[in-house]
Amino acid sequence: MCRQQSAIDQALELLRPGGTLMLVGIPREDRISFSIDKMRRKELTVINVAARNHCPQTAIDWIASGKADIDFMVTIISRLIRPTPLLSPGIGMASSRP
Repeated sequence: MCRQQSAIDQALELLRPGGTLMLVGIPREDRISFSIDKMRRKELTVINVAARNHCPQTAIDWIASGKADIDFMVTIISRLIRPTPLLSPGIGMASSRP
């Protein structure tokens, strides 16, 4: 569900040329904006979907059970990495040394 302008902006960046942005639910603000130049250059389509009670859980259940095949929708797979600490032990934080 896309309720924040920053999420919409990020989606426009991530979409491939010819992609479709699907907005599900009601945004927090009465108005949202799109980079028309970016949408034109990438030839993007926007679809609005009204939110329905209990539909997200039904969709999650279908995906989890294999009843809904979503493999064709996957465009990017990213590997999560473990973040490195910003500070070394003993510098700005307690050290485990005696």
